[in-house]
Amino acid sequence: MTVGIALDIIERKRAEEALAESQQLLQLVLATLPVGVVVTNRAGDIILANAASSQIWGDLLIARGPERWAQSKGWWHDSGKRIAPSEWASVRALSAGQTSLNELIDIETPGGQQKTIQNSSAPIRNTDGLIVGAVIVNEDVTERVCAEKALRASAKRRQYLSRRLLTVQEEERRHLSRELHDEFGQLLATITLHLHAAKAVAGEAAQSSLDESMALLQHAAAQVRSLALELRPTMLETGGVETTLRWLAGQHQQRTGIPTQVVGHVSDVSGDPAIAAFRVAQEALTNVVRHARAQHVWIELSQREGLLELVVRDDGAGFDVMQTLERATGAGNLGLLGMKERVEILGGTLEIDSQPGQGTRIRISLPVTEPIAEPAQRPA
Repeated sequence: MTVGIALDIIERKRAEEALAESQQLLQLVLATLPVGVVVTNRAGDIILANAASSQIWGDLLIARGPERWAQSKGWWHDSGKRIAPSEWASVRALSAGQTSLNELIDIETPGGQQKTIQNSSAPIRNTDGLIVGAVIVNEDVTERVCAEKALRASAKRRQYLSRRLLTVQEEERRHLSRELHDEFGQLLATITLHLHAAKAVAGEAAQSSLDESMALLQHAAAQVRSLALELRPTMLETGGVETTLRWLAGQHQQRTGIPTQVVGHVSDVSGDPAIAAFRVAQEALTNVVRHARAQHVWIELSQREGLLELVVRDDGAGFDVMQTLERATGAGNLGLLGMKERVEILGGTLEIDSQPGQGTRIRISLPVTEPIAEPAQRPA
């Protein structure tokens, strides 16, 4: 009988030592984790918490579940709504067996510090599947969230400034176009009138030279009008983007001899999206002349769900898109990159589909929306 008791004591001591080693190992693991870990019992009372958890919540963290849920101050990060006692992740884990992952919440610690944490919780079940507790994992993401917020604000500010720059550029184009059309065009017309007057009194020997001079002036006037329209076609405001693109296609076909067809219809598109569509089509047609050796060009227009879509495609030589973009960046040739940036500034997308020998397809999608408002200045 003594032998049996001794064996029982030895086995129990071994079990206790193994349990102590396991608990010590668990404590070491928890201590090394960079995130806060809390384990509760079925009532929600804290029975285990690591050092990282204390760093997040402070040493004043209430251990008893009902008091902790009632007194903890937390708000849903996205909505700013106060978290009710029944809405904490650990409550949902204990009461409904719900697992919650990476919920972003703003908290005020018992010590009064404001933080943003990523909160997760899951129920702990025994061998019978019954909930006996919960494990809660918290990560302090205050710095990351602040950095992301600053980055978004900076990106929004940059987008606004870039859009303003495009507006200023278009205003300069409009001004230059008006000067060419009104001032320079008027000057050429006046010179032509003077030549007509001179021709009436000039001798026979000067008639040929005067006729040639007037023909050259007429050609120059036509060139000035064409340049003024390409700088800033007034029909963008008066006739809309479809009318302007059909004019542009006609000009391109007349100048190059390449059949250029416009298909599709759009309506009620004006302002920045209309200007961007015109500039992209203008640059694409310029590239066709310079590089494509195309036999036909198609400009396709469509409009759906607040989006303006434009496709410019040709049956020309095509090119390696990635290689060309890399080479353009290194050489400072910003034609394709400029198109892409202009579209993205307005919240749109640009896709270039091309392969050597298979033509080129440039597609843009632009939201038809109100201009981006100037971001509010951050307080000092």
